[in-house]
Amino acid sequence: MLALVREHLTRDDPRRVATEIVMEKSARRRLIDETELLIVLEAVDVAHGLALREKLRASSFVRLVWRVAIFLLILAGAVGVLSALFPESVPLCFNPPRPNDAPAPDSAVDYVVVCPTGSQDFFTATELDQNFADVAAWGDYLVVEFVGLVAAGVAAATTLRKIRGTATPYPVPIALAALKIPAGALTAVLGLLLMRGGFVPGLTSLDSSAQIIAWAVIFGYSQQLFTKWVDLQGQKVLESVRGPLESPASSGRTPVPAAGAPAAGTARAHSADEDEG
Repeated sequence: MLALVREHLTRDDPRRVATEIVMEKSARRRLIDETELLIVLEAVDVAHGLALREKLRASSFVRLVWRVAIFLLILAGAVGVLSALFPESVPLCFNPPRPNDAPAPDSAVDYVVVCPTGSQDFFTATELDQNFADVAAWGDYLVVEFVGLVAAGVAAATTLRKIRGTATPYPVPIALAALKIPAGALTAVLGLLLMRGGFVPGLTSLDSSAQIIAWAVIFGYSQQLFTKWVDLQGQKVLESVRGPLESPASSGRTPVPAAGAPAAGTARAHSADEDEG
C-alpha cells in the first residue's frame, strides 16, 4: 500500500505524508489501529483513482492519434487515386525556361515541361495548361507520395530514439510513428503544389524530375514541423503514467521498495528494536 501511494502521489501530498508517518509508527509498534488504517486506506483509494485516470488518459490519447493517422492515410490514398484517374486536373509539373545552350527545336514555346515521372521539350500548342496535361502522367502523385512516405518513415525512426518508453500497455510511440507516415505523403504533395503556385520565391521552376523528387524528400521529412507538437504531448502522457519499470530519477519520485524489502522507516524501526533488545 505504501508503494502504491508513493508511486502516484506527490511528495508534498498531505495524504502521502500522513500515510508515511502512520506506516513508520505502525512498523515501530508492530501494530496499526483503526484510525491509522482509515488514513492509509483513504490514501490508497486516491492513488487508485489517479492511476486509473492516468491510464485512461494514455488510452484516449493513443486512440485519438490512431484515428487521425488512419484519416490521413485514407486522405493520402484518395489523393493518389484521384490523381491517377485525372492526371491532367492539377499536374505536379513545372515549366523552366529552355537552357541557352540547348538546341531549340521547332517548338511553339520557349520552355520545357518537367514532371515527377517525365519531361518534354517540344510542343505544338502554346497553352501552358494543355502542355502540362500532355506531359502529366497517372503516376506523378503516387511517386511523390511514396517518396514522402519513405522520408517520413526515416523521420519517425529518428524521433523514436528520443521518446522514453513506458511499462504501460499503451503503445504511444508506435501511434506517433504511424501518424508521421501519411503526414509525410501529404506534406510532400502540398509542398510541391506551393512551389508550383509560386509560394516559395526563386523555386517556381524546377529543372528536372530528379529535383522534384529531391524536394519531395525534403517536404516529406518536414512533416516533423507539424507533428512535433504531438510528439511533445505524447511525451507528457508517457511521463504522467507511472510504471514499475520507471526509474525514480526520471519520474522525480522517491524510490519504491521492492517486493519483500522493508521501507526505510521500517528498517530503521527494526534496527532500533534490535538495539533495545
